[in-house]
Amino acid sequence: MRNELLELHRAVLDAEKQRYERTHGRIASSGEALQIVINDPQFAWIQPLSELIVALDRVEDLLESPRYRELLQAVPDVVLAHGRVSKLLSKARKPA
Repeated sequence: MRNELLELHRAVLDAEKQRYERTHGRIASSGEALQIVINDPQFAWIQPLSELIVALDRVEDLLESPRYRELLQAVPDVVLAHGRVSKLLSKARKPA
């Protein structure tokens, strides 16, 4: 799911940059583009998608952390919940 969201995010940003350039002129560099994406209100509506991608990255980091692994070994409720989440993630990874 993360890869598909990244592709969507990239496509949306590219489209919005093109709209921005039609109004304001060509963006000179990737650094300037980054500052515009971060600071210009025209791009604010894309922020929830960006935040979702970051949140998914954090979940992946959490699931790989040593503390999480310890809990998987020690707490049955964590194991059961992990199994349910793993099934959902597996379904999300399968192509449609």
